[in-house]
Amino acid sequence: MTFLASGYESAGDLAVVNKINDEILKEHPASTAAKRVLVDRWRKEHPYPRGADEAQIGAWWRASLATYQEWHKGWPQDSLLLDQVFRALTNLPDTSAEQIAKTGDQLIALYRANPNWYGMPPVEFRVADAFVKYKVNLDKVPTLVKEGYRSALARLEERLGDDRSPDELQTSRRESIDALRVERARVLLDYHAAVKQPEKAREIEADLASLSSAKPEARSNLLQRQAQAAELLGRKLDALMMYRAALGLRPPGQSSRGGKDELAENVERLWKELGGTPAAYSLLIEQRKATEAVESRWERPQNPLPSFSLTDLDGKTWKLASMEGKVVLINIWATWCGPCWREHPEFQKLYERLRERSDVAVISFTVDTDIGKVAPYMKENGYTFPVIPAQEVVDAVLPVVAIPQDWFVDAKGKLQWMQVGFDGDPKWHEMMMAKLDEVLKGR
Repeated sequence: MTFLASGYESAGDLAVVNKINDEILKEHPASTAAKRVLVDRWRKEHPYPRGADEAQIGAWWRASLATYQEWHKGWPQDSLLLDQVFRALTNLPDTSAEQIAKTGDQLIALYRANPNWYGMPPVEFRVADAFVKYKVNLDKVPTLVKEGYRSALARLEERLGDDRSPDELQTSRRESIDALRVERARVLLDYHAAVKQPEKAREIEADLASLSSAKPEARSNLLQRQAQAAELLGRKLDALMMYRAALGLRPPGQSSRGGKDELAENVERLWKELGGTPAAYSLLIEQRKATEAVESRWERPQNPLPSFSLTDLDGKTWKLASMEGKVVLINIWATWCGPCWREHPEFQKLYERLRERSDVAVISFTVDTDIGKVAPYMKENGYTFPVIPAQEVVDAVLPVVAIPQDWFVDAKGKLQWMQVGFDGDPKWHEMMMAKLDEVLKGR
């Protein structure tokens, strides 16, 4: 019956699929197949209410808790069902410490008996995190973190040993190991703070110091944990600057944990503790001159492009005057810009398509203030388009710039068009080529 349902689903006949699933529930209600049908149906009928208010999200978690608790009665050895119960409990404000202690212990016991699934972060990390938050079973936290780290690391290292995997996948696995170490640090730092063992943060701080990442989000997470360690060790000024740097690297619209912006709160809290005034705080959190643009639009420039002679990351000099006779496409970006990350795979393809043409030049201007982050970003992502630090040139055209932007300069060196933002339009390439042809024809 399960095989038939799978076949009809592949054929797109959902009416027959539902009919077969109804028969499974009726004839074999205690089977694993019946459990799968129940879980799949509930998830489709009750999607997580993204963007909803706190009351709606709370109602969803309560419904989830009641549903999975009932199912777990029918399948008491299923650790995945109990894991969903535990997730719901940790997301409800009125959950008691006793509930967390009891359910967490039950989940770990079931998982250890049959660890045929895993997640990231490891289930042991999540249980340990909840124990610290609710201040229960604190003596079990170090063992849980050790177990979760060891098992997750073993899986990742086993995959790294597979020399058949492409380089991109191996890079992703190494990044996952680094992320695992950062998450382990977070749970342990919270634990040492809860049990008043600040000196233990030194060892964690040393481990974090060996990590690095060119990706802004990963770098932001690492800085947060380094700030956490520094604060636990009493170095509040170090912690403040690290939290502030992490805030600047964090993707837009993302909060620290659980919808609460702990990162921004930590910056403000430490500033006040160190005696900072509200007037100066605005300088500390001053937004970048460049902001991120998600919605795509075309604009005519208000200011001309100044003549420039600039050196790229490889030491090559680029002069606007020497490119006269060509249409120049310039991408404006920064390593901290989320829309830029999403645009760059497409811009790289466009660069490869145009790089051999004699009538076109394709370059990019970075407005990063920390130029040291640019080369690692390019190498990590395999991008080869020319990168020129050009903050002053960009400022001359637009004192406040939303990025990414793509500038089209005609054969006489005049800036004609600015394409602002990147929204993932599947016809982006066609749009850019059409505008390029338009500028080439002098329109």
